[in-house]
Order: sequence, then C-alpha cells, then structure tokens
Amino acid sequence: MTIPVDGVAPILLAVLPISDSENHETLLPHLRKVLRGLIKENIQVVSYSCDGTELERKIQRGILNEAEDQLKYTIKSPRRGMPDTTVTIPIVDGQPISLLQDSKHALKTLQNNLFSALPARRRKT
Repeated sequence: MTIPVDGVAPILLAVLPISDSENHETLLPHLRKVLRGLIKENIQVVSYSCDGTELERKIQRGILNEAEDQLKYTIKSPRRGMPDTTVTIPIVDGQPISLLQDSKHALKTLQNNLFSALPARRRKT
C-alpha cells in the first residue's frame, strides 16, 4: 500500500482487503461509515479523492445521490458556444465534501476526454 500524495502526511484510517469482484453496493457502506465517523468526531472532511475507475466513480455517485443536500456551482464557459461547467458538492451530515480524482488520474481523464471529443481528421490522399 502506498499513499500517492507527495508532501502530505497520511493518516491511515482503515484498511479493508477486497477482491476484484467487489461492487459499489458492497463498498459504499464502508465509505459511508468512515465519512460519518470522521464527521461525528468533528474532523472536517473536505474532499474524497479516487483514481477514477468506474467502480470508484459509482461509489462517488452513491455518496452524491444519498447526500442530504447539495451545493451547485456553475462556472461560465469562457468560450462562446461551449457549455458551462457545473460542480455539485454533496452535503454529508452537514459537511460539504468535494468529490475528486487524484491529480495524475484526473489529468489522464481530461486528456482522454479532450481527444475523444475532437472530430476525427480525414487524411488527404
């Protein structure tokens, strides 16, 4: 196990051995228990980061869907004709928690999204 954030002292809260066959329905209750336990002890959880796998995105959607409330912020697009960006932050037990991807995986996802959104170029023959 490694902690992927340089310069940040990790505090290991829980380790749960899981198999590759686990799904978000079985993992979400564990995350919920950790988040609510921290908040109950007056520890401000400001974000939850994952590496962006489909399983972890489903867990984040689960947290968002069961949140007692949500904060929504819209960032206006600087380019005409491009959609605005909306950021939704769930409120869990009174605490806003930003759902993120770690920076290395987020960069990879953004690059993949950029290239998948570009129209295919035709080769001149």
